[in-house]
Amino acid sequence: MCFRFVLLSLGDKVSGQEVEEMLQAADVDEDGAINYDEFIPMFMPGLLKAKAEQAAAAAAQAKIEAELNAKIEARNKKFGL
Repeated sequence: MCFRFVLLSLGDKVSGQEVEEMLQAADVDEDGAINYDEFIPMFMPGLLKAKAEQAAAAAAQAKIEAELNAKIEARNKKFGL
């Protein structure tokens, strides 16, 4: 019931049954425990979205840098630099 206490302290009005249903839904591998990989998507979906957006931005930046470096190398080769 510690999880219910946390929810109540945050202002959520939940019953013991609701907490149990949330925990069962989060326990994807049904091992009776909620690990980090199960917790984050269930209780912190915004964190996953932020991480995905950061990864996408990093990939876009890497692509831009690679294209720029390719253009610089091509120019340098053209002028014998």
